[in-house]
Amino acid sequence: MTSSEDWHLLYGFARVFLGAGNRSLARPVVLVGPRGGDLHTLQSGADHPAYSLRQALYNQSLDLVLVSFLPGARLGDRHLTAQTAVQRALASRTGDAPIAVGGTGDGALAARYALAAMEAKMIDHQTGSFFTCDQATPTDGEAEALRQVGSWPRRPRRLGLAGDGGTGRLADPDYDDSIRGARAPDGALLSGELGAWLVSRLTR
Repeated sequence: MTSSEDWHLLYGFARVFLGAGNRSLARPVVLVGPRGGDLHTLQSGADHPAYSLRQALYNQSLDLVLVSFLPGARLGDRHLTAQTAVQRALASRTGDAPIAVGGTGDGALAARYALAAMEAKMIDHQTGSFFTCDQATPTDGEAEALRQVGSWPRRPRRLGLAGDGGTGRLADPDYDDSIRGARAPDGALLSGELGAWLVSRLTR
């Protein structure tokens, strides 16, 4: 798949894939990968032959922004990477359509922390939907850091996804809508079932 642009971020990187018909970012979906996963691996998972989330988003004219971290980045660093990606997406976006932000594994924790911290600082992240895919269970230190910024972002709709192998909980009132489905094929970011569910929510 062809990317349109690579970004250098605080403690990480991002790669942008424009949706069908888009000449620049119009409807960004910022997806934060897990700690320890490089951008190439995240990209391969997002465009896996078993289910291509990138292609599904492309078909709906949604732009995918993949975010990865420098090795060894802590939650305090990773949330700044996610926040920088969100702010870069907003600065690059044409129009005023709300963005979507989410993550997989402990990348979901970083995205969650970033949006909650932005709200605590009265920064408008303009996020309509926040999603987690197999969100990691926070450590005691990470749970305390999340509590200090309100634990969850309050403004966006919260969507939760978990495959059979997921360790993240899917419980009310954490999520406004959630699904637990099949484990993704090896190397794929999501199963077709979970991917189709997510894309359908992001296009409502």
